[in-house]
Amino acid sequence: MKIIHVIFGTRPELIKLLPVIIELKRKKNIKTIIINTNQHDQLLDKSLIKIVKPINLKIKKNKLLDKIFIEIISNLNLKIKKSNGIIVQGDTASTLGGSIVGFLKKIKVFHVEAGLRTYNRQQPYPEEFNRVLTSHISDLHFAPTKLNKNNLIKENIRKNNIIVTGNTVIDSVNYISSRNIKNDEKLKLFFKKNYKFDVDNKFVLFTCHRRELSKVNLDNIVQAINDYSIDYFNQIVLPIHANPKIKNYFLKCFKLNRFVKIIPNQNYENFIFLLKKCNFVVTDSGGVQEEASYLNKKILVIRNTTERREILKSGIVKLVGYDRQKIFDSMKYFNDKKVNKSKFKNTYGTGIASKLIVNSILKNIHG
Repeated sequence: MKIIHVIFGTRPELIKLLPVIIELKRKKNIKTIIINTNQHDQLLDKSLIKIVKPINLKIKKNKLLDKIFIEIISNLNLKIKKSNGIIVQGDTASTLGGSIVGFLKKIKVFHVEAGLRTYNRQQPYPEEFNRVLTSHISDLHFAPTKLNKNNLIKENIRKNNIIVTGNTVIDSVNYISSRNIKNDEKLKLFFKKNYKFDVDNKFVLFTCHRRELSKVNLDNIVQAINDYSIDYFNQIVLPIHANPKIKNYFLKCFKLNRFVKIIPNQNYENFIFLLKKCNFVVTDSGGVQEEASYLNKKILVIRNTTERREILKSGIVKLVGYDRQKIFDSMKYFNDKKVNKSKFKNTYGTGIASKLIVNSILKNIHG
């Protein structure tokens, strides 16, 4: 029997690997071992954890990147004794740590969501560095789009080892959406009862968490959000990130703004429900860019650059950086003007990425 290890440690990794894990578990003669590094234990979705049933590593709650890497690599090295392949996803410390362990143990490494690039090692930090190194370790590269494939080819990655699959986040959105259909009224009542807002009223969904954000950037974002919400009497819903720096800052800055509704970080089912109901999205999250574009939502990306450049051509996405006036003007534009939201719905595939990935891996390990 062949053994496959799947490694994750953050919320986005778990979301995007969920359909891959479900697909693997359907296969006979494959033993699938799921390992949670607990890189972001406080953010992991408990409802999804129950589905995947991982082995949980016990790492110290270090916030320094160097210590996180050391903990992850040393613990994975002890846990993985025999394997025919290690699956990693994206660009986290868990991704690179799992890849390094695979390389040192001469185990094949399979990289889900390969080939994303900003070509700026500081943005996003340290994710750009992590994914570039992972690409030069991996044996198979599952690129969401042709652009991602071309990025890898430019780095001399063998063309035959790159497979364009679409993004597994679409598989996850479809999986969660099928559950939401049954729970629509229940979820409406949940948000009204617990957070005192009606999802059927017009609102903007706002998420922000980047490690590289400076105080100046945060100030500009907050001022733009305040200006817009007060000028338009429009509600902003902010599922607060657990990062203490970001969390405390937003709680302080929005304390007196009755239009900004700060709520706890939501599980994935609840978040996708909010995403479907909102008017438009303001975010610095890569995953939210993918999910929102698939759901045909207007998106303001509060970053200077994005590795999801495919969606910039769609007309429903604006890369606005950290300029206060530009953020405000773009929010005003999306509030006032109807835009064509039909062009780029299938940029990241139609929801079969996980099947393509699992079938390619099984073919590879069976020779």
